[in-house]
This record gives sequence, C-alpha cells and structure tokens, in this order.
Amino acid sequence: MDTPELNALAKEEQAERYDADAWHEKIAGYVEGRTSVSVTQGLEHIGKDLKDCTQADSARVGRVLTALGWKRRRVRVDGQREYLWFPPESPSHPVITQDHTDSFVKDEELPF
Repeated sequence: MDTPELNALAKEEQAERYDADAWHEKIAGYVEGRTSVSVTQGLEHIGKDLKDCTQADSARVGRVLTALGWKRRRVRVDGQREYLWFPPESPSHPVITQDHTDSFVKDEELPF
C-alpha cells in the first residue's frame, strides 16, 4: 500500500538512519540561499581538483544534495542541456543562463 502517510513515515525512518557525510556541512553551507548548483560547483567548493575527481565523488555530492532535499533536473544552460540541482521550492523546468560571475540564474520556464 502506497499512501502519503506511509511515504512520510518511510522518509522519517530513512532520515533517522542517514549517516551524514563528512562533506555534508560544507556543501550545505555552500548551497544555502542558491537557486541552483551543479555537482562540479560542489566538488570545487569542497576543494577537489576536478581532474582527479571520480564518478564516486560526483555521486557523493549527489547523495548530500539529495539528503538536503535538493532535486536533480535536466535544464538548458546557454543552449546546452545539463543536470543541475535545485532546492525543493524551485520551479520544475527553469532555463538557466550563465552570467559573468559564473553563477547560474533563472531565465524563463521551459515549454514542457
């Protein structure tokens, strides 16, 4: 049986078992107040040299972002499709453009 109550209970149980990653605090501080973030930005913020990063490092950042309630979405950035992470309250299909400071800003909604 899949009910909203059962889903909420399962989510609580999972949260109680979550063993916070050593990167959790640093990533949480970095994403606070942001409208979107890429895994690459998270890796750079924790001081990882991108040429030495592995898929495991990327997945680790993704697990931390998931634990923080962020959702991964495929969006357009300067005409290219890529994955970014968004806080729970953000719109479901933003178009992202890169400004001169390399931060991502919402431009408009995608038509789907």
